[in-house]
Amino acid sequence: MAALGARTDVDRAVEFATSGIDRLGDDDERARADLLDAAGAFESARDDLTVWWARPALLVPGVAQQSRAVTTMASAGSDLARTAADATENADVDSIRPRNGRVDLDALDALSEPLQRSLASLRDADTRLDDVETPLLLGPLAERLDTLRTEVTDALGSAELAAQAVDVAADLLGADGPRRYFIAFQNPAEATANGGFMGNWAEIVADDGTLTLTRSGRSRELTEGGANPEGRRIEGEPEFVEVYGQSAARYWGNINYTPDHPTVARIMAQLYPESGGAELDGVIALTPHGLARFLELTGPVQVGGYPERLTTENAARILLHDQYVLFAQDDADDREGFLSDTVRVVFDRLTDGELPGPRAIATELGPAVDGRHLQLWSRHADEQALFERIGADGSATRPAGVDSFGITTQNLNGNKIDWFTHRDIDYGVDWDPETGTVEGTLTATIRNDAPTTGLPPSVIGWGGDESLGQTPVADGENLVWVTAYVSHPIEEVAVDGEPIGDLRFDELGHQTVRIYISVPSQSERTVQIRTRGVVEPSSRYVLRPLRQPMANPDDVSVHVHLPDGWAAAEPDARSARDAARNAVTWEDALAQPRLVLDVDRASETRAGVDRLRHGG
Repeated sequence: MAALGARTDVDRAVEFATSGIDRLGDDDERARADLLDAAGAFESARDDLTVWWARPALLVPGVAQQSRAVTTMASAGSDLARTAADATENADVDSIRPRNGRVDLDALDALSEPLQRSLASLRDADTRLDDVETPLLLGPLAERLDTLRTEVTDALGSAELAAQAVDVAADLLGADGPRRYFIAFQNPAEATANGGFMGNWAEIVADDGTLTLTRSGRSRELTEGGANPEGRRIEGEPEFVEVYGQSAARYWGNINYTPDHPTVARIMAQLYPESGGAELDGVIALTPHGLARFLELTGPVQVGGYPERLTTENAARILLHDQYVLFAQDDADDREGFLSDTVRVVFDRLTDGELPGPRAIATELGPAVDGRHLQLWSRHADEQALFERIGADGSATRPAGVDSFGITTQNLNGNKIDWFTHRDIDYGVDWDPETGTVEGTLTATIRNDAPTTGLPPSVIGWGGDESLGQTPVADGENLVWVTAYVSHPIEEVAVDGEPIGDLRFDELGHQTVRIYISVPSQSERTVQIRTRGVVEPSSRYVLRPLRQPMANPDDVSVHVHLPDGWAAAEPDARSARDAARNAVTWEDALAQPRLVLDVDRASETRAGVDRLRHGG
């Protein structure tokens, strides 16, 4: 009788709680109303289930589990809903809006207590709901419990991230003294592994919540800066020096040859004081694609000397290609002035007036982070941990237990021809879950759509120096340094189907091979790497693409083949929500995307399974 009386309230409560949590961040007023309704319905159910005459049910096997589960759901749900509703009123993250280049640090600090209360309530609910889960629960009750647990788990991750961000935000903004950040503007039209040639840079200081652009310039100023440019040395990065040498210590254009942003940032932070700068607290890498996302926040900007306003839609095209056509080779000073002016105009717009709240900013900048067109590094461990959690750290190091794969291409022409470069990357894996044997084939097709005439030398001409032993190339030809990153020992390397000699080494936890190829105008070349290795036998296989910021996004395909008798696992469906999930998923929440494949014994024999395609 008690259960029948509570059932309607439980159904309503779970429905309101789900709706309220889903609305958080989009419509906080409606979310708060839904959460308060959920709290009321949960409390009504709890009252029905805790009357004195219903308590003997706790002594009846089978019935007791149902009663405890519903009572726990009602109690935990009520506490959670009221705490969450309070947080929407007293911990409004979006109330912290940058105004005239400053963030109110006192208002930011005021968010901490209600966020911590909400986080504690979520953790308590997560533990209590986990404790009452049992196979003995009846289907309808199990489904409601699973729905509520899923919402709590999802909300717990968001709450932990919000609390972590608030904890470090004040320090990032200079609450305890000035913080100095270096911004490397990278141009993937002249590709390097971490994002492109660094032509321009800027320095920003954060002090008591206020941001100031203190310096900006060209990379050659840093190359030539400091008391002893020829005497600079990279210290504490033995792998980088072994792979790339010490040339980056003297020439800043070589620092971002590695695809790993933390390595690039640490070297920049080390060399900047020796190149005429000051001690750095962090390094930000930004490409024109990333800058275009900031224009979603500022609106279009007009930069003197250029006929078009820069908008979200055209900024990448103008900064990666069109400016080099408008400002020909003889107008290099005008082009450099345009780039410097662009930096200052966008910064002035960002710090003049009011920007949207953190959620809206994160939404607009999310695509830049996803493509590694915005990468963040801090020398302070707690801040770096936040950047890693949101996938903005730009790490290319292979995680343990993950089959990481990818290629990088680096421009050896000294021009902006990679505006015309397109890459198709295919990774095929034959994996035996029982023995752990893995055979992989990484195939990269590099297409060069550049013309041979009609564009200035800065775009399609050769910008090298024969006196340094560099190889000249024809107009429209792309001389490319290809590096392939795989997880297992390399058995064969081929270009256009022909095996070749190659240079192999270890880097960032990968087996790595380096190849130099020329891609003529209006043609393509194909590089193929075959690998073979053994992993721990398991029913789960995890892959991660190593991504390089490019002018044009890669097209990435992944094929996973299983031996006879194995197939992709069916989800353990306790609810409609679970049943909708695939056994093969791209895990991209708060981290770099990873392909996760769960398998089990097939009910009938079949060779090879699903072809998966993911547009990068």
